[in-house]
Amino acid sequence: MEPTTNSAQNTSNPTPVHSPLLLLNNMANLMSTKLDSTNYMIWKLQISTILDAFSMIDHLDGSNPPPSPFLFTDAGTQSANPTFLLWKKRDKALLTLLYSILSSPVIAMVVGQSTSLEVWNTLEERFTSTARANVLNLKMELQSIRKGNETITTYLQRVKTVSDKLSAVGVHTDHEELLHVILKGLPKEYALFASAIRVIDGCLGRLQSLLVGCT
Repeated sequence: MEPTTNSAQNTSNPTPVHSPLLLLNNMANLMSTKLDSTNYMIWKLQISTILDAFSMIDHLDGSNPPPSPFLFTDAGTQSANPTFLLWKKRDKALLTLLYSILSSPVIAMVVGQSTSLEVWNTLEERFTSTARANVLNLKMELQSIRKGNETITTYLQRVKTVSDKLSAVGVHTDHEELLHVILKGLPKEYALFASAIRVIDGCLGRLQSLLVGCT
């Protein structure tokens, strides 16, 4: 008589293992920005968020270093380490993704790098100082905006545009600072309304309505 087996033992529920190529396709579809000389902070924010969502950011933050390529026995023999092979496969998929979202001039900067972490660190080194300079330039631009002869609507839109650019690179301008910038850029005829405007706790739309009413 054939031995019976427990049906529960034959039913397995393995943890799904996603193919690196499948992950690559999914992530590539979500990434809309190619890195060039002007958009590093935005690019980094987008790709970091995607990699974190797909549990692959550990290849770039140093928390998942490559395991040993070989396993050794007490007898001194060696064999390929399957954990390393899996790590290498995922890293090559990630490296392919990174190359696909770099512009041609940026790809030239990372020629010779063999892992995704090496590419990531090279980009960080090349672009961080440039990104900081860009933030500084945007802050200076925001502080120097003046209304001049343009309309209130155009003036406030210019302020908002620069503020949005700062937000896009992770630098947020709070309400009080934005209010200070706006009031500083107004001509003298708005001076009588400055005290009332300073206590406004609202959006640019409300501020715009009050300023238009002052004209």
